[in-house]
Amino acid sequence: MKKSTFILVCLCLAALSSFAQNEDRIVRLSENHYCDTITSRPDNDDDMFLNIIITKNETYLNGDTKVTLELENFSDSRHVHLFGRAYDKTELKKDYRIIFDKNFRNQNRVEKYEIGEGGHPQDIEIEPEEAKTITLRIKEGDERICTLPIYFSKKFKCKRRKILVYETKILRISVEEPIDENYNKLNQKCDSLIDAIDDVVFCKHKSHRPPLEKQKEPYVNAIHKIQSEINTILDKNHWPKTNKNYKLYHELITKLDGITFYEVDDCGNKALHNKPHNCKYCSKSFKEICTILQNYYQKKDLGESLTANDKAEIKMMYDCCKLGGHAKKWNAGGDGYKKQIENYYKAIMNP
Repeated sequence: MKKSTFILVCLCLAALSSFAQNEDRIVRLSENHYCDTITSRPDNDDDMFLNIIITKNETYLNGDTKVTLELENFSDSRHVHLFGRAYDKTELKKDYRIIFDKNFRNQNRVEKYEIGEGGHPQDIEIEPEEAKTITLRIKEGDERICTLPIYFSKKFKCKRRKILVYETKILRISVEEPIDENYNKLNQKCDSLIDAIDDVVFCKHKSHRPPLEKQKEPYVNAIHKIQSEINTILDKNHWPKTNKNYKLYHELITKLDGITFYEVDDCGNKALHNKPHNCKYCSKSFKEICTILQNYYQKKDLGESLTANDKAEIKMMYDCCKLGGHAKKWNAGGDGYKKQIENYYKAIMNP
């Protein structure tokens, strides 16, 4: 009884050693991480040693990326097999001169490898100290699942080979979409602008100078400039909505749209609360001001000297037109007198 139990335990251990655990690996390839290596070494046997080197290569215009799986057999005497179809043991023995080791007594067929491209991939046999390559095309942002049952065999009599052990590597390979080179710069600009706006208190007081809209103006212009740069990049690249860069740039747009200005009714800075402009010339028309300046011009033209008080009055009139109570109409043309007033002012004030 004890002897039979011992034999059963030995058989179970032998069977377990023939079927290694599956390994499920996530492989993310990017511009900075373009290569990864996975090792198959059943039972930690030095003579059953396969390296799988996964490398990101060039990306094509349609967004597909060439990815290679280089299978390097570092064994001294073992062959490595990946089967394109699930051959049964009769087919293996007859067509490929391969048999199962006795530990595979309950297994009637091999498992096929799959690389997610449909159809039946070719059988792969890698001799000791040799290598073979599998080439994939993976679209940026997508994941490809490759299932690789890896079989190790040794020479057997009559030029046959005997499968000793196998293990399955499940590789979940994805290629990250590269971030557009302008994104980090614009993101930094956006964050710096938000920090600058957060540090400012905007005053709504009617006497505050400059008024609220003028206080906001440089920041609003900066927001529009960044938005314009983003729209130019999006128009140029035509990324689909699922693209990583499309999402990142639209997150920036959302961030800019969400900017708020901290406004108060009264900032408390009385030095900035100037009284509205009000001088004796505010009530005069542009025609009247033009006539007054014409008189000063004629006086100067006749050789009469202008006093400091005269020049102060002239400057007061001109400032009232340009910056004071007449400013709005002045910007609209000064009722047709703007050019004449400017010419008289320059002629009078210049030496």
